[in-house]
Amino acid sequence: MERAADAAETVATLAELGVLFLRVLTLPFRALAALLRMIAD
Repeated sequence: MERAADAAETVATLAELGVLFLRVLTLPFRALAALLRMIAD
């Protein structure tokens, strides 16, 4: 049971890191989109 709990914890940590990584990855695109919106107006 302990091993399963450890595995679940590891998966949860990896998922959090993945979400964080994706957010950082999309930040420049979001900034660019906001800039384009400002220019379009």
